[in-house]
Amino acid sequence: MGLIIFIAILLIYLVVPAPVQLIIFIGNLLLPDSVPLVDELVMGFGLVKNLSSIANVLDWISEHKGTCVIIGIIAFLIIVSII
Repeated sequence: MGLIIFIAILLIYLVVPAPVQLIIFIGNLLLPDSVPLVDELVMGFGLVKNLSSIANVLDWISEHKGTCVIIGIIAFLIIVSII
């Protein structure tokens, strides 16, 4: 039963945003558990993967500033027209 709960929490952890992952990871480091370092390693790999994908997005944005400005203006206009 404990393994099923761990897998469910891990799957949820892998899809939350990076700041939330960081908070959960720090909390997990402080909590004692029966299998030391295994869950911390898994959660750490997930956090690093998420942070590296954020770096890729930021690199793409810096390379395509004009496209990002146009997308931002279009998104702003759509939001304003809905309100």
